Amino acid sequence: KNNFRLLKLGVQRDNASGTYAALMIQSLSKSSHEQEKGLSQEFFQSLWDGLSRQYRHHPPEVLREAIRNLDKTVPLDEEAILQLKQFSEHHRSLEDSQVNLLSLILSSLSSSAPSGLENKYEYLLVRRVLQGRSLQTCVREFGLNGKKAMDQVLRASVQKLLLSSVETRK
Repeated sequence: KNNFRLLKLGVQRDNASGTYAALMIQSLSKSSHEQEKGLSQEFFQSLWDGLSRQYRHHPPEVLREAIRNLDKTVPLDEEAILQLKQFSEHHRSLEDSQVNLLSLILSSLSSSAPSGLENKYEYLLVRRVLQGRSLQTCVREFGLNGKKAMDQVLRASVQKLLLSSVETRK
């Protein structure tokens, strides 16, 4: 909004407001725009590295909005897309697909185009894949009926993101 970019996201909730601190910037000149891009790239790397560590306990809504603010795509080559299709069709495990899933989810959530998923499914992808939350935690948090239901929702969500990603490329 108003061309501000997120450059830092706090790791602890403020006791008074219950929110996380954020540092936003808006460049006013061409030279500051280049600096902004570099700082934004640093934050992207920090967020990418910290999703399952310092940002592990952030609510999925906060992380989804932080990712949306990045407007960053992580390219997926044909092999990565094939592996993601195999995951969505139950031919690969979550663990075997983790790197490509991270790339797909980050690219899809940071894109200005809608992901095609309901918020709760975006939040589930953030919790389970990006933050590495346990299966039991996600089943309980999202009110699913066990491991099989979780697996079906994850794979169907990835399939939708893949379709949306392919349509966006055209």
